Amino acid sequence: MIAMLIADSPEAERKELLRELRWQAARLTEDDWRWIECDSSQELLTWPDRDDKIDLMCLDLTMNSTEQVLAAAEKLRGAHPVAHMILIANSRISPVKYMRPAISAQSLLLKPLDGGSVRE
Repeated sequence: MIAMLIADSPEAERKELLRELRWQAARLTEDDWRWIECDSSQELLTWPDRDDKIDLMCLDLTMNSTEQVLAAAEKLRGAHPVAHMILIANSRISPVKYMRPAISAQSLLLKPLDGGSVRE
């Protein structure tokens, strides 16, 4: 089973992202998937302390507190060093904040999100 953590707000954007990711997963794999939704940076901070295995992460740096999401991203990277990490950012967040070895994200999506940018 493949587990994916999606931390994004607002809810409508998270649901659209989840819809697109589910479609891609169904199209590209035969695996069973576990979808984990998170809607706040406070909730996200609890994930590195859990024993759950996470294979993919999609973290929205613009939700609630960018600094809390960055701290959670570092903790998640430490707890899941081989997981694929996708960050969602906007033009107001300097790449210096998230392009660092302690996070080591493999992909970046820029807001505003649309189905095309997620598909790519």
